[in-house]
Amino acid sequence: DAAKNYEEALKLETELNDQVGLGGVLLNYGNMLASQGKYDKALEITKRALQIELQLGDETTQSICLNNIGSLYVEQGHYDEALTYFQRTLDLQQKLNLTPDTARSLNNIAETYLRTGKMDKALDNYLKALEVSRTTGDKGLIAQTSDGMAQLFALQGRF
Repeated sequence: DAAKNYEEALKLETELNDQVGLGGVLLNYGNMLASQGKYDKALEITKRALQIELQLGDETTQSICLNNIGSLYVEQGHYDEALTYFQRTLDLQQKLNLTPDTARSLNNIAETYLRTGKMDKALDNYLKALEVSRTTGDKGLIAQTSDGMAQLFALQGRF
């Protein structure tokens, strides 16, 4: 099964002292655990991946780890922690000029604020995400952002 193979891969990557490979396996393993709802274990594994990526200096993969950690905290209802990680993700993505990813992070921040009832902050981030999405021309991102804004307006009774 998948978990057994991830454990084997982790063992081998550790024996080989292949930090790049180990970081990738940890990130994938964390994603699998998250898909099974095993959020505590996924968080532990993904944080290990982040530590390796910090040591390697791979900022693009760091942003993926940070985002995944934020998403795991959302699933656990730990919204303040999620916002901290999403903000770190956003800061890194802006530094690296990862424009489509920046829009996704703004959407994640907006959705987290929406879940906590902070509608003004949610709307502010959705509007920023919409602006960034439009600069990319990515219709999927624009649709995702518009959908989030629609949910916000519906919750406010603004039909």
